[in-house]
Amino acid sequence: MVSQSNQSRQYLEIGAGTGVFTSAIVKKMGPNDHLDIVEINPEFCKQLKDRYQKDRRVRVISQSILEFQTQRRYDAVISGLPLTVFKEEQANKIQNLYHLLVKNRGYISYFEYALI
Repeated sequence: MVSQSNQSRQYLEIGAGTGVFTSAIVKKMGPNDHLDIVEINPEFCKQLKDRYQKDRRVRVISQSILEFQTQRRYDAVISGLPLTVFKEEQANKIQNLYHLLVKNRGYISYFEYALI
């Protein structure tokens, strides 16, 4: 989904953590693309803000996705939230938000780390 064309694409990353996936997304973004990052952990937000402070395409928002409000709809929503640790009702609310935030025919990509 990430392209380096002149077409502007809007991305939302939820639960970026230290930014491992963020780095890969930003490298593939075009000059007119935009990435909003919603991260609840203040220390991770500080790291992300420091890393991307000079990149006008990236905005870091320090809050819960459940509190995030925007009129923007995204071409892709990328989530690294560990939904299996949330209560079922809360996980369902979060997943419903993904569908409200993504554009019609947009993409939702979800991953979760597993400790084996």
